[in-house]
Amino acid sequence: MVSSYSDDIIIINLKIMLLNEFQINEIEKYIYMKNVNKYCVIICLFMDDMLILDNNDYMINFTNKILTNKFRHCLH
Repeated sequence: MVSSYSDDIIIINLKIMLLNEFQINEIEKYIYMKNVNKYCVIICLFMDDMLILDNNDYMINFTNKILTNKFRHCLH
C-alpha cells in the first residue's frame, strides 16, 4: 500500500512529537501537550503550520526553535 504525502506528514509529526516527550491528545490527534516544570506547552499542528501555546514566552520560543529544527531535518 502506498501512503499519501499527508499520511507521511502525520507519521513524521507523531514521531517528532513523541521523541520530544509530548503526549498525544486522545481525542484530537493534532494536539500535543508537554509539562515542563510548572508550565504546560500545548501544540496544535496543521498541514503546514503549528500553533504553540504556553503562558511563558521563553517556553514558546524554546519549543519553536527545537521543533522547527527537527521538522526541517525530517522533511529535507
